[in-house]
Amino acid sequence: MLIIDDILLSPVKGLLLVFEEIHRAVESETHDTASVVDQLQELYMRLETGKISTVEFDLQEKALLDRLDRAEGQGESRDEQSV
Repeated sequence: MLIIDDILLSPVKGLLLVFEEIHRAVESETHDTASVVDQLQELYMRLETGKISTVEFDLQEKALLDRLDRAEGQGESRDEQSV
């Protein structure tokens, strides 16, 4: 009976593994402050070289800084939970 259960549940287990991997990837991307900092540096370079206007810069900078604040805030709350 256990073999039949394993065979019948294998598609469900496979989907669960896929969803767990997607979740890990999203978590690492949202908590990765280094990538946000890199994007901010690139944004400053684009402003300095005149590739974007100050209005575009302000909008994109605000979005990136908000993302950075969220990532740092979530990282701190996760650290507090593990202590």
